[in-house]
Amino acid sequence: MSFSPQEFRQNFPQLGQRVNDKPLVYFDNGASTLKHLAAINRSHAYNSFEVSNVHRGAHTLSRLGTENYEGARKVVQNFIGAAFDKEIIFTRGTTESINLVASSLSGLLQAGDEIVLSPFEHHSNIVPWQILCEKLGCKMKVLDFNKDINSLADQLKKVINKKTRLVSFLHYSNSFGHRLPVEKMVEICRDNQIMTLIDGAQALLTEKVNVRSLGCDFYCFSGHKLFAPYGIGVLYARHSMLEKMPPYQSGGSMIDRVTFEKTTYADIPQKFEAGTPNVSGALALASALAAIDEDGVHHYHRHVDRLRQQLLNGLREIPTCELYDFHADDYCGVVSFNMKGAHASDVGTLLDKYGVAVRSGHHCCQPLMDLMGIAGTTRASLAPYNTEAEVDFFIETLKKIEEFF
Repeated sequence: MSFSPQEFRQNFPQLGQRVNDKPLVYFDNGASTLKHLAAINRSHAYNSFEVSNVHRGAHTLSRLGTENYEGARKVVQNFIGAAFDKEIIFTRGTTESINLVASSLSGLLQAGDEIVLSPFEHHSNIVPWQILCEKLGCKMKVLDFNKDINSLADQLKKVINKKTRLVSFLHYSNSFGHRLPVEKMVEICRDNQIMTLIDGAQALLTEKVNVRSLGCDFYCFSGHKLFAPYGIGVLYARHSMLEKMPPYQSGGSMIDRVTFEKTTYADIPQKFEAGTPNVSGALALASALAAIDEDGVHHYHRHVDRLRQQLLNGLREIPTCELYDFHADDYCGVVSFNMKGAHASDVGTLLDKYGVAVRSGHHCCQPLMDLMGIAGTTRASLAPYNTEAEVDFFIETLKKIEEFF
């Protein structure tokens, strides 16, 4: 099956607009991808004709809504290779998924237990663990910063001990795009009976993820980085873990029986989905994932990797451009750089004048930027609908900006 980025672009109406009287070049996909027509249309259809609360009504619309909502759960299950649909918990996104795990594990951990992180983590995979440690008296450890990414597994072997209960790390860096040796790290943890959580927010458009093959206990991602709307995400959790974990939030839907004296909880996954869920978001996410499956993630990655190499080659032609290499085996579509003598935010602002959308700053990774001795970077992040012509335009625009500085 061949992949045509020009044909694929037709599914994203936002790409047809102009910004500052220039055609939009959207290179901020690491923050959020644009929305696929399949997701847009499914959300519109639900909100136009199908609205009804799920799991709690006997009428036709409620039954249909429940069937579709649970069908969306099965789509996610199949997309990431989970063993059971009950291992899929719908959340608002990666951040809430990690907070769910941290909150629930507070009922299973105790003072003196240790949690280990990589040095490359997003704030959403740091702060919840800090709060947990402060609450329980646990200890948080961070692996040493090293640009040789494959050394992380060897480091992990030395850091873990009998007190280590959880190791949490990202799949691909949102700041620099490099892939961590997730398989080796999970294997080390499983051999030592240590739980693992993987932040997969940047991974699912780069490689076909199978959580059973990975062997992790928790895996999480956001719909808005997968052509789907905001406010919908997924926590995959091994069912044996979910059975042990106490609820994250309480209220409607997550109960079995309530009296003023005692409450018993519903079975998983409902135990972790209190209140009225984001039904339209779940249906739109399922439609976006179906569209991704149809086109093929491996085709996306090949195309994006070609664009990434083209972008790197162009940046190397700019004398003031500083690039960052982490000697990883693979990268997603993220390229971070700085221009000597220019602040990253100024570069981003000037690019916007030409209709180019990028991200500038610390990318919610302030501890990593501190370790690297920089305030932040300009980040261009690519998606399957981007083109070679857009990369060429981006490089030519940067050359103009370099002359300006």
